[in-house]
Parts: sequence; structure tokens; C-alpha cells
Amino acid sequence: MFQPEKSLSYSKLSVDILNKSDKTIFMANAKLTYAQMLSFNEQYRLSVEIFSEAYKIFSFLNCHFLMLVAITNEVLNRYKLGEFESVISICNKTLLQISNFNEKNQFGSEILHLPLGMCYFELNKPHLAIENLIKAKNNIDQSGLFHMHGFVEIFLFKSYYILKDRKNMKKLIDETILKFGHMNYTPTDFLISFFKIFFYEEKDLSSLNSAVEKIELEFQKSLFKSNFIIIDSLIMLKLKGYKVSLNIDFLEKTLNHLKYTGFISQIQKTLIQLAELYYFKKDYVNAKKYLKDSLKIYEEFKISGNFFVFL
Repeated sequence: MFQPEKSLSYSKLSVDILNKSDKTIFMANAKLTYAQMLSFNEQYRLSVEIFSEAYKIFSFLNCHFLMLVAITNEVLNRYKLGEFESVISICNKTLLQISNFNEKNQFGSEILHLPLGMCYFELNKPHLAIENLIKAKNNIDQSGLFHMHGFVEIFLFKSYYILKDRKNMKKLIDETILKFGHMNYTPTDFLISFFKIFFYEEKDLSSLNSAVEKIELEFQKSLFKSNFIIIDSLIMLKLKGYKVSLNIDFLEKTLNHLKYTGFISQIQKTLIQLAELYYFKKDYVNAKKYLKDSLKIYEEFKISGNFFVFL
């Protein structure tokens, strides 16, 4: 995982050394791992294909939990490619099929509500998003799937933000601090800072100086490898009048990289953020240009959630 090219090479080799007609657990696991490495290396299109192949073998072998792992990863990568209708269809179909299994597998299937909630947010259906994200969050909490925290909370928070539901935004912040505030775990620290930066008004931000400095340091250290939470936080701070090191040039380079990987929702969000920053600078020509580009993505994919978060 820490050497992306090697991890991808070895995971591909683990598939290639097996017979192509192999339908054993070994091939299924090899494909699952290879697909995970493809996704990690931002090769989303091929990862979808390989996750689907792994799912079919796990299904053939009646490995219900591993089927769920494969299909969840497949739809999360389809989400990145902007295939929202496909994600919703696959998730609902799979939930219907899994409902025939025993109670334990029904419980595990709740994780599929995460990609459903993410897609509903993008399609600006915040009530549907919240309904599904809460189901996913309960599953993540009860199953101890710690690595899934972050995604579910951020999409839930943004859905509340669209609805201007400050009561539930504050409730989610307090719950997240209670659950993770004592851990000194960097990703959850950034999650908490992100919530506060979005929630508190400009007059309250002085109490967040340490969180702001932490985010700034992480950005300066990681730059183009920065988590999207860091980028979103810095942009919101900039729009609130803070002087931060993130600039338009960095965001435009990020946009070019995202276009290469094909991460549709992130591309649209970055276009909206660029439009905001240019408008903030009173450069209305470039602001209009990037806003028009973000609208083209809306016209093709019908996604609009981030218009109500960043504009």
C-alpha cells in the first residue's frame, strides 16, 4: 500500500498466475485485492470491472459476506465515475437479494446504504440521503468498520447543511467529538475541524486557531496528496476571510489531475470552488467560466448537491 506501483504489480500477478477459468476462493480473493489496488491507484474504470468479476465468483461460492465486500467496492468506484443511476439500481437490487439471507447478512448489507446516500446527496435529494446515510452509519458503528468513518459523516453533515438543519449539524459535531475527540487520530481530527469550520460563523472562528493551523500544516506537508477534507476546509476558510496557503493555481492543477482520473463529483466540486475563489477575487470572467463548466457536468450527470454547499 505504501508503494503503489509495486502493490499494483504484485496484485495483478496474483491474478495472472491462476487459470483464467478458475472459480475458486483463491481467484476471487486475488481479484478482490487487485481491484482494491486499482482503486487505490485511481484506476476506477478497471477496478469496477474486476470487483464485478470477484463478486460473481463469491456469489457462485455462496460467500455472502465477501459478495457484499466486492459489490460495495464496485458501487463506490462507480460513484466516482458518475454512474449514479447504476449505483442506485445495483444497491437496491442487491439489498432485495440479500434480504433472503439470514439476519446476520441482512445486518451487514446496511453498508450499501452508504453509496446510496452519497448518490442521493449528489442528486440533491438530501432527505433521501440522510435516511440512507443514517442506516449506513448505524451499521458502521455497530460493525466496528472504523475505516469507513469520515465518508458517512461528511455526506450526512453536508445533507444537513443543504437543509440548513443546524440542530442536527451540531448534534453530529458533538457526537463525533465524543466518539473520536480523545483519540489523537489525524483523520478524525481533520473531520472534527472540517465540521467546525463549516458550522461556526466568522465571529466564532478565532476559537478554532489551533484546528486551522493543524490543517494548514498538513496541507503544506502533503500538497497534492492532501485529503479532500483538508482542501474543502481551506477553501471555506479562504472564503471566510482567512489567509491560507492554498491558492487558485494549486486548485487548477488538482482539477487537471481529477480530469485524468475521471472522478466526476470531485471534478464538479473543484470547478465550483474555483468559481467561488475567482468571484472572491472579483475576477468575474473566470468565475463565470468555471461555473459554466460545472453546469455542463450537471447537464450530463444531473448532480447538483455541491452547488448548495459551496455557493
